[in-house]
Amino acid sequence: MIHDAIRTKADELFLRHVRDRDLTADLAVPSRAELNALALAELIRLAIGADVDQGHAPRPEVTLILHRERLTESVDLLKKALAIEPDNGSYLDSLGWAYYKADKLDLAVTNLERAAEQLQANSVIQDHYGDVLFKLSRYDDAIAAWNRAIGGDGDSIDRAGIDKKIKTAKQKLGKK
Repeated sequence: MIHDAIRTKADELFLRHVRDRDLTADLAVPSRAELNALALAELIRLAIGADVDQGHAPRPEVTLILHRERLTESVDLLKKALAIEPDNGSYLDSLGWAYYKADKLDLAVTNLERAAEQLQANSVIQDHYGDVLFKLSRYDDAIAAWNRAIGGDGDSIDRAGIDKKIKTAKQKLGKK
């Protein structure tokens, strides 16, 4: 069902591209894969916008898809979601991580701290919190967060990678 929606949206985008492009310009026609990716992103944005407009917060994993290339849009959607569910730890984590990716560390740490306090056993959130603390040179706090990540639910984390981060943070502390 979703594949049909993506294919239909991709066809619509292709027709729009052909219709709207400047025929005097040497523009490449997007490939089917590019159109499918654009279509999926547009469908997700439409779904999130409809959810938010109707007073429903979108699922956090859906907003994460936008993080890669559309940080500003992700931040806007997550702020709207948090207006509906202000204490949703997953949204706080997603917003904090978007700010981290945008190098807005003061905003990142505020949101990730709230998320980490609410979802102490969530390994991914604790890992994110540790990353922002490390970047802020708060090495002791970063190590503590990463240890909580290792001791948490363990979902989707790279334990060896976290061990490496802890080792690096300990080396930084030795230089103080």
